[in-house]
Formats: sequence, structure tokens, C-alpha cells
Amino acid sequence: MKENNKLLGLATTDLTLLHHPCDTQAHTIDRWVEMQAALAAGLTKAIGVSNFGVELLEAMAEDKRVTVVPAANQCNHAIANHNESHSKKNGGDDATVKYCLSHGISYSAFSPLEGLSGGSVMQIPAVIKIGKAHGVSAAQVAFRWMIQQNITSVTAAHNPAYVKDPCCEFL
Repeated sequence: MKENNKLLGLATTDLTLLHHPCDTQAHTIDRWVEMQAALAAGLTKAIGVSNFGVELLEAMAEDKRVTVVPAANQCNHAIANHNESHSKKNGGDDATVKYCLSHGISYSAFSPLEGLSGGSVMQIPAVIKIGKAHGVSAAQVAFRWMIQQNITSVTAAHNPAYVKDPCCEFL
């Protein structure tokens, strides 16, 4: 983590994620133990994971070397891109959301507007219909759906029309 901070030009980061599970649970937990050491050394203020499902989160919780619960689990999660469309190992399912929220882990959705899946909530007829009924955009419906489930969202926009959407005026 020292090298990462050096590349970023920072002494410490606010949150450092173990971006994806390693080849085995044991290897993943070993990396997590290293991240705990970096946290203890002050190289980051918090540590979390990304793309972790319930099975791996439970295995971490059962390992005696794991003393820090992940601050966050960031997974690909969207209105029409969760549950059956996801491998439970990658954490984009409702069971992972429930596990995280019940264990003090902030569940964060990346690509909540579905750009990474090749789709777009702005093209889902049911989402558009709900938005029209409430006088809001499909993106606003998608973000409200996340908020109602206590899911934070991390997103980016490459389409200028999306950035101009009223839901993104804070940018």
C-alpha cells in the first residue's frame, strides 16, 4: 500500500479496497490481513472490499486473523442487473446486500445506471414509465431505488446528456 500511496502522492488514503477476490479464499484472506496491517500503520483510514459475495465475507468473519470488518463492499448492482444476472460469488445480489447491511458493512453499487453491463436504465421501459409517472428521469428512479435499500452508489458518466440530467446537477 505504501507504493500505491506514493503513486497517488498521498501519505494516506481515505478508503482502500481489495478490488476483487484472489484465486482462493485463503489467498484473499491473506491479502486482507495485509490490508489490516496497512490500516494499523496509518496508510489508509479505512479498508474495504469489492465484488465479495456472502460466502467469502462469512469465511473472512470466521478467520481468527481477521480483526477488522470491511468498511465497504463495492459491487456491480443495478435495477435490472442483480440477483439472477450475477454470480453470487461477485456480490451483486440481494443476499449480499442484506449480509453487508446486517454486519455493519456499507454496500456500495458501482455502475448503478448499468453502463458496465452494456445496458442502461435509461432504456428500461418500466423504469422510464415510473420516472414519467413521478416527473423524474430514469436515472433519478435508479438512484432512488438504491437509496431506498440503503445502498450507496459510485458512478461515472461518459455521455454528456447523462451529466446534464437533473439528478447529476451536484457535479
